[in-house]
Amino acid sequence: MRFIIRAQLGLVIVLFVWAIFFGPQALLSVLFGGLATIGTHALIAVWYFRISERAPANVIVKAAYTAELFKLLAIVFLLVLALTLLKNLEYLWVFGSMMGVQITSWLAPGIISQRRR
Repeated sequence: MRFIIRAQLGLVIVLFVWAIFFGPQALLSVLFGGLATIGTHALIAVWYFRISERAPANVIVKAAYTAELFKLLAIVFLLVLALTLLKNLEYLWVFGSMMGVQITSWLAPGIISQRRR
């Protein structure tokens, strides 16, 4: 899990450095979009991984789907909240950083399994 969080933070840092050339609104947008998504991922991971390894498969699967649902709802809530309260955010940067972090979380397990071989 630490590798995934580090990969997500690395992506946000790269996007942040790139956004420097586009002004302070782009910087704020990248920070909010990326950190909001990383924060929800971290909270949901803690919730999901509290299930013991000895739990039945149906309990583990139910916890995984429930965690994903709450994660996506939290991301949408934070996105709507930010876009309504923070008027200076640039939508493309917010959405791009959120999707970049989300895609990183999907790709990181495959990268981890390739590194272990």
